[in-house]
Parts: sequence; C-alpha cells; structure tokens
Amino acid sequence: MNKPENLNRGIAKFNLLSLLILLAAILFSISNTYSQQDNGEKKQRKTPEERAQKRADKMKEKLSLTEDQHKQVYDIMLSQANEIKTVWNLQKTIRTKPPGKKR
Repeated sequence: MNKPENLNRGIAKFNLLSLLILLAAILFSISNTYSQQDNGEKKQRKTPEERAQKRADKMKEKLSLTEDQHKQVYDIMLSQANEIKTVWNLQKTIRTKPPGKKR
C-alpha cells in the first residue's frame, strides 16, 4: 500500500473513534440530566415506623415468620430506624453550623 491510502485509513479510524466518543458523551449527558429531574416533586422521606414496617414485612414474607417473630423483628427494625434518624438529624445539624465555630 502507499502512503496516501494508509493516511486516509488512519484519518477515517480517528474520525470514527472521535464520533463514537462524542456520541457516548452526549448520551451520558442526556441520561444524567434526565435522571436528575424530579418533575417538580420532592421525595418524601419515610418515617422510621414506615421503614421498620416495610423491612419487617419483607422479612416475614421471605423467612415465613410467625406473628410473634414479626413483632420482634419490627421492634428491632424500629429501634434501628430511630437510631438512623437521630444520626441523620445530627449530621444535618453539623452541616448547617456556620464554619469557624468549634465545640
């Protein structure tokens, strides 16, 4: 082969690769933008009781728990959910403190 044919092939491969990278970047940008839309609605954070109930119900179904076991699992899940809520609230308080103030 001669040099002009090799050069043309190299340019064509480069152009194709550039086009594919550009297309991937555009698709990524579009999907990222779409996933961040909230349609004007904010997600409501579930209460600790709702989270505990959902988790306990799921465990009851998967593990075939009795009502007594379900109640015990719910109590444990509720305790954990309340602890998590406490930690979230503490973190929110720490993040909203003005900088420069120390304990």
